[in-house]
Amino acid sequence: NGSSWSETHELNTGRSRGTSAGITSTAALLMGGRTDPPPSIQADVESYNGSAWSEVAELNTTRKDAAAFGTTTSAMIGTGATSSTDQAGTVNAETWNGTAWTEVANLNTARIELTGSGNSDSAGMVFGGFSSPPDTQHDKTESWNGSAWTEVADLGTARQAISGSSTQGNVSALVAAGYTGTAYVASTEEWEVPGVTKTLTVS
Repeated sequence: NGSSWSETHELNTGRSRGTSAGITSTAALLMGGRTDPPPSIQADVESYNGSAWSEVAELNTTRKDAAAFGTTTSAMIGTGATSSTDQAGTVNAETWNGTAWTEVANLNTARIELTGSGNSDSAGMVFGGFSSPPDTQHDKTESWNGSAWTEVADLGTARQAISGSSTQGNVSALVAAGYTGTAYVASTEEWEVPGVTKTLTVS
C-alpha cells in the first residue's frame, strides 16, 4: 500500500520463474513458470482481482523466464525457455485479450531472464536476457507496436536476471540490477521516447 506488505491470497499453483503483467495491486496476471519435482515447465495462467487468484486460459507455449507486459485484459508474453534446461528455446510471442491467447509475430532474438515494459498488448518493449549455448548476456532491446518487433537502441550494460518497470508502453521504461556473466551489478538504466533519449545512471 506504499508503506507495508500484507499477506493476501495464495496462488492455485505454486511455482518459480514465471512472469507477470499488471499495473495495480488488484489486477495482475501470472504466466508460465516452473514447478518441481520433477522439473515441469508450465503453461498455466492465473488472474488476480484483488481478492482471489483464478485460473484462466493457458498459454499456447509452455515457458519459464519469459518477458511480459500489459494488463489483465491486454497483455503480451514473449521468448523464454520451453524446457527445464536454462537455454533460450523460443522466439514465440503471444497476446492476451482477457479471454484467450493468440500467437503473433516472433521476436528477433530468443532469450531468457529478460524483462518487459508496457501497459497493453499493442505497445511495449523487452530487453536484456541470456541465451545458451554459447552463454551470452544480451543488451538487445525490442519494441512492439502491435504487429511487429523492431530492434531499437541497446542497453548500456548487457545483463540477465533483470528487473524492469513501466506503465507507458514503449515510451518510458526502467531496468535495474542483473548479472553480466561475471558480476552482479547495481546499475539502473532509464528509457524515454525510443530513439530520442536514453540515459544511464550507475548507483
